[in-house]
Amino acid sequence: MKKTFIVAAAIVMFAAVCTAGCNKGEPAEKETFTVTFVQAGQNDVVKTVEKGATLTDIPAPKDKIGYTVTWDVAEFVDVSENITVTAVETANRYTITYQPGDGTLDATTQTVTYDAEYTLKVPVHQDGAYTFTCWTRADNTSVAQSGTWKIAEDITLTAQYAEPYTVSFVQEGCETVVVKVAEGGSLAADAIPAPQEKEGYTVNWDKTDFTNITQNIIVNAVITANTYTVTYDLGVNGYATLNSYTAQVTYGETFTLNTPEYSGSAEFYGWYLADKDGKATDEKVEDGKYLWAEDITLIAKWNEWSQVVS
Repeated sequence: MKKTFIVAAAIVMFAAVCTAGCNKGEPAEKETFTVTFVQAGQNDVVKTVEKGATLTDIPAPKDKIGYTVTWDVAEFVDVSENITVTAVETANRYTITYQPGDGTLDATTQTVTYDAEYTLKVPVHQDGAYTFTCWTRADNTSVAQSGTWKIAEDITLTAQYAEPYTVSFVQEGCETVVVKVAEGGSLAADAIPAPQEKEGYTVNWDKTDFTNITQNIIVNAVITANTYTVTYDLGVNGYATLNSYTAQVTYGETFTLNTPEYSGSAEFYGWYLADKDGKATDEKVEDGKYLWAEDITLIAKWNEWSQVVS
């Protein structure tokens, strides 16, 4: 029995020695971990690193227009667990430099953020009749006045202005008066020139509405002859009569005087212009053009006999 036990022990010892001899020179397998790089819209990138080691083969995140993309973990020293690394996208900020030309601004630069809402500045032209229309880039393309910023660079913008419309007031014999008006603007009453007066005539412009101007306008003077009243006074002859004691006449037009009807031997000398006191002057009025820019009174003159008998 004792002999059998000794043999068995020898066999076990031999097996142990044999096993030790067979594994000699082969290191035990080391523990590893994974570092997974995750970025929206991209395939995950997985790196394997041994426990306690440092990961140096770090992939670059995919670029994104208008953004700076970085990993939320920067160093991978003494890795001892599985790690998930996420890409962080930070919208870039850009600088706009304004060139307002003949306009003025409260500031000539502005900072904007990519993919964020923005509103561009509005310049005021030194000549108020010019209208600001838009900002343009170096290639002459315009940039929306507001919206979501989508230009991934610093840029310079140049102001563009619309030429003003003109309102030209034209009157024969007078210098034309030109007034500038911004698009959609209106002329104030004190900006509308008065037409040149003309004796015996009323002068008006042929247009009166100067609001919401969207085109060049020519305004012409309209000259209308005035109408006046001639009043007839038969003077001292009580025997004379007229078919009408007043007449309406137009300045510059030909008119015919009324002829009195009378009885007896009285002699009618003619019609004479009355002065401001209503007395006959020595200015005799004949048929012809009416050239008095006012109402007038004409007084009849007769021979002395008629004046005595009347």
